[in-house]
Amino acid sequence: MEANLKNFMTTELDKKGMTETNLLTEMGYRKMSKAQIHLNRFYQELEEPSQGFIRKVAEVLDMDMQEITAVIRQELAEKKEKMRAEERAKFKPYICAMCVQEVPQPIFAGNMTYLMRFTHFKLSLLEYGFEEQVKRVGAAIRRHYKKNGGRIPAFGAITHYVYRRNYDEKEEDILLFDNKGREIAGDQSLRRFEGHPSGIRVR
Repeated sequence: MEANLKNFMTTELDKKGMTETNLLTEMGYRKMSKAQIHLNRFYQELEEPSQGFIRKVAEVLDMDMQEITAVIRQELAEKKEKMRAEERAKFKPYICAMCVQEVPQPIFAGNMTYLMRFTHFKLSLLEYGFEEQVKRVGAAIRRHYKKNGGRIPAFGAITHYVYRRNYDEKEEDILLFDNKGREIAGDQSLRRFEGHPSGIRVR
């Protein structure tokens, strides 16, 4: 059964004859504009709210905190699965430049240059045999490296590349390439999270 935290909360408020404003006031909020922001995050975010916030809601509504938490976790799981399905449907093979800075510096600049690390391919690339794929990917890596002068702003110098062929590919099956587009085999130290082209990873 699909969870819906908003509907769940509306039902519980109705049982108590309360509105969201009543709830927030009883929770101790005085500025309703700020309080509403917290409540909206409670309904919408993809991460579990703080235990303190859930505890306050439970206390005001005289409910079991675990009951609210269970609804939240079910809805989060459903939201993430929906995102996975959408990402999987849109997925195209890509290469990603791995850089010296795993965490960009400064971070705000990295948010702007993040997608510069990626090059996407048409799905038809997968119709070629392995050797032809490696050849075409290698050529794309050389073009990308030259175009960006061997570095990505905020991430620093490019150390190597990864080639992901499908959304559900296991980390150990992702192919590694050096900056000249040659496949690297066996160096497990180069295997680290490459990020995700959408900017968000829910897997």
